[in-house]
Amino acid sequence: MQQSTFIYPFSARLIYRYGVIPANLLLLGYLLPFMFAFQWLKFFYAVILALALYLLNSYFFNFVKCVPYRIEVAGDKIKCSNYFLSGKVTEFSFSDITDIKGGVFTRGNAGLFRVYVAGLKHEIIFFRMLKNNQALQNLLLGNIRKELYEEIMVRIGISKKLRNI
Repeated sequence: MQQSTFIYPFSARLIYRYGVIPANLLLLGYLLPFMFAFQWLKFFYAVILALALYLLNSYFFNFVKCVPYRIEVAGDKIKCSNYFLSGKVTEFSFSDITDIKGGVFTRGNAGLFRVYVAGLKHEIIFFRMLKNNQALQNLLLGNIRKELYEEIMVRIGISKKLRNI
């Protein structure tokens, strides 16, 4: 099997990595006037905005640590690298995959795909914006364990008769 590399286009990398900055600036713009108002109702709004800012950032940083911006497939190994603000590299084999969810793997058409790997603390996430993502999906389905493949086919509603055609 030849080596395949999957990366995101520049615009998608920009949005996925730094898209939270405009949202933070917007929330901060609303938060600052409320912080200097000495009325209880405005203070209550400030607390809600600060909580929204905290939740947005905690979700973002927990989310982007699972998104590799470079995925390389060579033989039976998958190598994920170029994570946000990290130099970590994740390597695993197709046989280590315990589940695949999201998008076409759960009868959806869009969104993100989650690959769960035994021995990792977090899942690997990739989006449809990934260049040649259909080929990556085909590689995943073609190389995972037979039991997991059958489970995914049942989940998306493809009967065994149709798969044998």
